Amino acid sequence: LTVIGATLALDFLTTQSDTKYLARPRILTLSNETAEIKISAQEAIGESSVTSSSEGTATTTQEAERYETGVIMRVTPQVNLDTGEITMYIDPKVVDVKQGGTFGGVTYNDPETRGTKSVVRVQDGETIVLGGLLRKRTNQTLIKVPFLGDIPLIGALFRHKSKTRDEDRELIVFITPRLIQESLPMRTLVAVKELEREQEIPPLPSRTIVINQALADIERKKR
Repeated sequence: LTVIGATLALDFLTTQSDTKYLARPRILTLSNETAEIKISAQEAIGESSVTSSSEGTATTTQEAERYETGVIMRVTPQVNLDTGEITMYIDPKVVDVKQGGTFGGVTYNDPETRGTKSVVRVQDGETIVLGGLLRKRTNQTLIKVPFLGDIPLIGALFRHKSKTRDEDRELIVFITPRLIQESLPMRTLVAVKELEREQEIPPLPSRTIVINQALADIERKKR
């Protein structure tokens, strides 16, 4: 997608009531170096026992066992200086937890990971769209009469299990790589960013002409 096409796609998605942005980060990295974006949290999935001893006395404490969940994406760009093409190795993952079994009166959650690996080649400023990371979650709720619901065999008469299913969700990722020349001064990079925010920049090569004209206007105003 071009810059304009990606913007139109994002505008359409934001008009849908069940669509929302998770994040719009901007990161810098070098060619052949991996960049990472995380939107995650440490979520409790169960309990763990920790035993410590002091002066011959053993003490056991219960702690929550946690697992990192959320969206984790790693991108490794590879730049061809002769053609200006950017080869990108993209590895997005969605880590979630689903309700697991119950042991000793404690309900444990099971980690669940979904991910893809893609290799794409694009020009500077083109947008990549990745989808297909779906989630279907079913929650199980246990309602029981205290004490009576735990009695073997007849306890089933005093407890009830119900299942509820969440709506299906899909994660869509938009990636727009941009080349930054090391020789450009910082004020030039700032001017380019200001120009991109003010108007839609057409794809190369006309994009370069527009940027050069804008930079020349800025220099004339400073004189």
